[in-house]
Amino acid sequence: RIDQLTPSEDMIGTLTWIDHNTDYNTVVLSDAEFRDYIKTFAKRESFDSLYTHKNTELNQKLLKNTNVEGFIPMLEKHKISIIYISKEMKEKYDNGFIILLQNERFKLIHSHGDYEVWAFSSKEA
Repeated sequence: RIDQLTPSEDMIGTLTWIDHNTDYNTVVLSDAEFRDYIKTFAKRESFDSLYTHKNTELNQKLLKNTNVEGFIPMLEKHKISIIYISKEMKEKYDNGFIILLQNERFKLIHSHGDYEVWAFSSKEA
C-alpha cells in the first residue's frame, strides 16, 4: 500500500535527471497527476500548474491531441520543451499525443524504467 502512495525510484531518478540536465526555466508537459512530483524532484514547472485553471484544460487537450499541426504550435506558443511520460500515460493517451512523438521534432532524451523524457525542438532541423 505504501508503494502506491510514494513515487518509485525510477520516477524519482527520471525527474532528478530532468533537474540535472535541463534549463531551470524548462516547462514540462505531463499528466496532471505528476504536477507535484515534477515540482518537487525535477524542480521545474509542469505546464498545467502555470497561469490559471485554463492551463489544466489546455493540458488535457494537448495530451489528447492527434493533430501534429495543432500540437506543435501550441507547444511553441507555451514554450514547452520537455514531455515527461509514464507507462500509464502511454496506455491512457495511446490514441492521443503519443502517436505524434514520431515526428522529427521530438527526441527521446532519457528513459528509466517505466518513465521517459522527450525533448521538443521548437525549430525544425
